[in-house]
Amino acid sequence: MECSKSLILLTEPERHMVVLALMAQSRTMANPYESEMYRWLAKKVWAMESQYRLDGQELIMIALSLNKEADRCELGAAACLHRRLSRRIWQEKVKFHKQAYAELASRYLF
Repeated sequence: MECSKSLILLTEPERHMVVLALMAQSRTMANPYESEMYRWLAKKVWAMESQYRLDGQELIMIALSLNKEADRCELGAAACLHRRLSRRIWQEKVKFHKQAYAELASRYLF
């Protein structure tokens, strides 16, 4: 498939927010395997430059961790920023899945 990865653009402060949210989420996980997955994704996002190619599962993990971080924030402005970034990533995931479904449908549905 051509759209095996979704392209998302993040600024430097957004990248820091994503990495910190993923690391906070990894600390709250009871399962060590899930915790390691979140840490691995945080390292992946930190190592990338300004353009990020992520699959649908990684986008979901980032969006959910940003929502949890927004719930933990005491400042309303910071929570608003986390939720806005989470919404943008979620919309990117929806666009990714629509594109993937369109490609599959064109191949296998008549």
